[in-house]
Amino acid sequence: MPKKKELDVKKAMEKIEKAKYSSSGKLASEIHKDANFFIPEREGYLKRKVNVFYDSLLKVWRIQWNSVYARRLYYGWIFKFSKVKNPNASAYWYLKARSDKLSKWIEFAKKSFKKDYNNLK
Repeated sequence: MPKKKELDVKKAMEKIEKAKYSSSGKLASEIHKDANFFIPEREGYLKRKVNVFYDSLLKVWRIQWNSVYARRLYYGWIFKFSKVKNPNASAYWYLKARSDKLSKWIEFAKKSFKKDYNNLK
């Protein structure tokens, strides 16, 4: 007769939450890296003024470009940016990265979660 394994649901849920938190943070960093590939660049200030952080109120990871002109560049208002330093530069850099890399991000998230879940005790 096979042995029955007991499942501690509370412990399993805690493990899932920890793995989700860890892997989603790694995914946010990967998205940040991929989006920066399309950021307009003159002196590199916009690339340096970015925060990847966990918003505990909304319980999500956020990527926030914090320069004075980030919003205007993102939406393509006013500024006409040069493609001299970054030939891939465009407005809506996150959407551009998402259209190119979404399937990669999904695979990255799956692998990262699985790895983080299996490494937890």
